[in-house]
Amino acid sequence: MKDFEPVVYTHVVPLLLAVHPSVPAKTVAELTAWVKANPDKAIYASSGPGSSLHMAAELYMSMTGTKMHHVPYKGSSAAHPDLLAGRTAMIFDTITAVRGHVKAGTLRGIAVTTLKRASSMPELPTIAESGLPGYDASTWGGILAPAGTPKPVVAKLNGAINAALKQDDVRGKLSGAGIEIQGGTPEQFADVIKSEIEKWGRIVKQAGIQPE
Repeated sequence: MKDFEPVVYTHVVPLLLAVHPSVPAKTVAELTAWVKANPDKAIYASSGPGSSLHMAAELYMSMTGTKMHHVPYKGSSAAHPDLLAGRTAMIFDTITAVRGHVKAGTLRGIAVTTLKRASSMPELPTIAESGLPGYDASTWGGILAPAGTPKPVVAKLNGAINAALKQDDVRGKLSGAGIEIQGGTPEQFADVIKSEIEKWGRIVKQAGIQPE
């Protein structure tokens, strides 16, 4: 908040909550009930401590009052073999990373983590609409400039990037990669950063997550 000037909020990458087929749940409510009834089997994989995948699971546990066992891996792809073999039960991962497994039936997609349904898998509900209103987790990004950058420069960059985000070829490439385009004003991006720091700071403290 002090070291940078927000320029524009460029994109959001929704995550997908997916489970191994051995988990009988098909909805968020059913999954929550299963986790509560099977705490020894409720093992979730992530791409590492403090990653967006890890934090999405921590937010889920915080909002459902559940506790699951965390198995961190060195990256999302490293987590998939154990998940596909059923040695872990579930994962919050990017849609592009697990969509193929869901389509093949080797994983079951439960819901997406953003407030709006993902354009790349619109058939899946959001966690928020599945009984956890307000649930929102994703990987997101934007453009920042050094603190003190003159406002006319920030405004010029903002206008140029917003225009680029509206180009058909840019939208096609990003959407094809499971990325939801955002855009907007520097002030809107500043609000996003502030709210995200507050939300995830609270979750980190609740979960007792420490830097490695």
